[in-house]
Amino acid sequence: MEAAPSVAPMRLVRWEVRLLRQVPVRPLRVTTEVVRDGRRVQLVAAALHSDGAEVCRATGLRIRVTEDLGLPAGDGTLPPPPGPEEGRTPEHIARDGSFIETAVEMRFIHGSMRPTGPATVWARLLCPIVEGEEPSPLTRLAAVADFGNGVSALVPWREWLFINPELTVYVHRPPRGEWICLDARSELNGSGVGVAHKAQPRPPFADRVRRPLGLDALSLEVVQGGVQVVDADGDVTVAGAVVVAEEDGIVEYVDGFRIVIAPAKNPLEKKTYTLKKFMRSNAGTCINQY
Repeated sequence: MEAAPSVAPMRLVRWEVRLLRQVPVRPLRVTTEVVRDGRRVQLVAAALHSDGAEVCRATGLRIRVTEDLGLPAGDGTLPPPPGPEEGRTPEHIARDGSFIETAVEMRFIHGSMRPTGPATVWARLLCPIVEGEEPSPLTRLAAVADFGNGVSALVPWREWLFINPELTVYVHRPPRGEWICLDARSELNGSGVGVAHKAQPRPPFADRVRRPLGLDALSLEVVQGGVQVVDADGDVTVAGAVVVAEEDGIVEYVDGFRIVIAPAKNPLEKKTYTLKKFMRSNAGTCINQY
């Protein structure tokens, strides 16, 4: 969407992403289109396809780029966040090579990866999103835009599943530098519906020059993902997807992404069971495998 053809130079200032299905980790096809062209404003769209099915759809609003008019950047009363060099590296969370573990570096100013509520964190992309292409400033921002609900979690990750079916981002200027600062807050109601959004007193996005970039918000569904139990007859006592070990053994390690078993017959030949994440159930909800 950022590179869509236009009759005048345009800048992407808003985009909305809707996750329609599970997005697999394999080659995907991207399509883009100009929905409405114009000299001042342009509406663009993009879709992500897997095996012929549309798994994700996005719309973007682009506004014409003009010369600097010397307008004030803001009222100047919002304090800038401390820089990433003052942040803390988060405690390691094993994710079996997931994006958050291998593709980004994070430095926490406030909060942590544990469920402590509002957080301020710097993040930077460590690798290209598309092989062979240098990430643009907006790509670097988009890559970490949906981290807000995770870093500002209110309940434990290992007991609850966070599903964000959509994300909307507003940006009034391009980021400068690799580091993007998120100031995030999550709000939930008793039924598990919530929203992750900006936290006061600063806007949710800033860059290395510590000036505001824009804001975002995403809807949340929080569902319980308790441990599944299988009895001697193989019956599941708690509904959900279950991994059953191939042989008897001892559980040596477990987290939300894998279970490591030391078989009773040969404890040195450990078996790792990778858990499926965000799989759609027959009831139309998303579950974790246990």
